[in-house]
Amino acid sequence: MNAGLYIHIPFCVRKCFYCDFYSIENRQLLDEYIKYILIEIEQKVNNYQLDSLVFDSIYFGGGTPSLLSPMQLDKILNSLHKRFNILENPEITIECNPGTVDEGKFIAYKSASVNRISIGVQSFLNYELNFLKRIHNSQQAKETIISALEAGFENVSIDLMFALPNQKVEDVLYSLEEAHKFPLNHISYYSLIYEEGTPLYDDLKNEKVSQLTDDEESNLYLEIIYNLEKYNFKQYEVSNFAKVNMQCKHNLKYWYKAPYIGLGCSAHSFYDNFRFKNVSDVNIYFDLLSKNQDPLIFSEELTQRDKIMETVYLSLRADGLILEKFAREFIFDILFELRDTLFSLLLGGFISIDETKIKLTPKGYSVCDEICLRIIKDIEKTMRL
Repeated sequence: MNAGLYIHIPFCVRKCFYCDFYSIENRQLLDEYIKYILIEIEQKVNNYQLDSLVFDSIYFGGGTPSLLSPMQLDKILNSLHKRFNILENPEITIECNPGTVDEGKFIAYKSASVNRISIGVQSFLNYELNFLKRIHNSQQAKETIISALEAGFENVSIDLMFALPNQKVEDVLYSLEEAHKFPLNHISYYSLIYEEGTPLYDDLKNEKVSQLTDDEESNLYLEIIYNLEKYNFKQYEVSNFAKVNMQCKHNLKYWYKAPYIGLGCSAHSFYDNFRFKNVSDVNIYFDLLSKNQDPLIFSEELTQRDKIMETVYLSLRADGLILEKFAREFIFDILFELRDTLFSLLLGGFISIDETKIKLTPKGYSVCDEICLRIIKDIEKTMRL
């Protein structure tokens, strides 16, 4: 599989109170940030042996990448194309938040060769958007989708969220029905996570909000899977659903352990059996790059145990664990060695097994982490890792 490029744009109009991604509200630093992104591009090319990599996806995430002006975006893309071996017509995605982009900006992005738009809708219900402290309302979300379509984008995705406090099945179904009114090719549906260090987490601890029970969250998730399937969206990862052949090419890099290079504050990279991450502070990022130092906060080489754990976790989160590939890479017959565990999961309706792979069922996806952990522990015990 070809490699991907990820560019983190950490600026926001207002930081969402549930978000633990690195982001800041000081947009006055945006121009300077672009300057240092261009410096990091040069540094990555000069310091790493990337000649063997061929890239077919570029992804602008955040933060709010749609705060970039078309000129700023074009400047980054020109540098990427100049310094990396990028295939002709790569998938180029930019995340956009309603309230930060209009049809004119979409048209300019399209002229800059962006061909995939991901819109952070989160909900089509205003009271849910108010709870999430988003800067937009439902009408603005719809207008943003329409603007992207009218600008000529054929590959449009939206993000939605579930497991909000007191959320009911009818709330989820309403947002799905509203989404179905648009010719979307991709929907990412994320559960609300109470991340330590966020204001939402503090509200939970102070009993200002109450979390759904595991059963309530699981019921919502299964309804989402069933209804998206009804609308012809195939689930290809725990949180991602797409029409036929419209999976996000960049997302697939993560689940299939393809190499990817991250640029910008807090960006992750995976290459040549190493994982590394940039610092999560704009000023430190600037300082290190100004001294021609790598802006990394850590770098680690994957051990055999790491590789097994990641293969199990990433494969089962996505389209399944390929039996022959796993046996060849790790000299381990998982069907034979873990037959009791797998048989129990099969009887419970959590997995399906055929001659090629082990795959989670919708019920299994709802408890993905627990299943992966159980399988990994059994592998560790059997292989004495």
